[in-house]
Amino acid sequence: MKKYQFFIILFFIGCSLSPNPNLPETDRELIIYYDYSNLNKESIYNRTISWIADSYKSPKTVIEFNDKDIGKIVIRGETNFEWQSFIGSALPHICRYKFIIDIKDNKIRLVFTDIYGTMPDGRGGVVWEPMIKKSHFDSVKNKFLEYGEQLNKYILYYNNNNW
Repeated sequence: MKKYQFFIILFFIGCSLSPNPNLPETDRELIIYYDYSNLNKESIYNRTISWIADSYKSPKTVIEFNDKDIGKIVIRGETNFEWQSFIGSALPHICRYKFIIDIKDNKIRLVFTDIYGTMPDGRGGVVWEPMIKKSHFDSVKNKFLEYGEQLNKYILYYNNNNW
């Protein structure tokens, strides 16, 4: 019995010592820039709107703000992600985020901010909390980088298919 108690205590000590620091508030968002030397603001905007329509199940419900003249689109999105737990297995979670798209002639800026994820509440359920732990943020950051690359490729290789 003492042998098992020793391993249980060792396990909990190891868990409490595992590094997963909180991120400073300034590091809790992801900003991505893309340049398009051959595209004007209107072309980038139209292609971005088309990508949103193709990428989100219900674009009208996720678009929170949309102004073509100033070149700004704000989306409230939700995605699934997995982060590595201290025992090494990937744990599935849901993430909610604000996705700000700023468009100017020849460039676009993507900002992923206001990021919340589901965390265990200790009673068998989940609670929404800000993504402040480095390992959690890094896991969802990969999803956001993927979204940025998908949008970038869509803008670059857009085909209107005038039929």
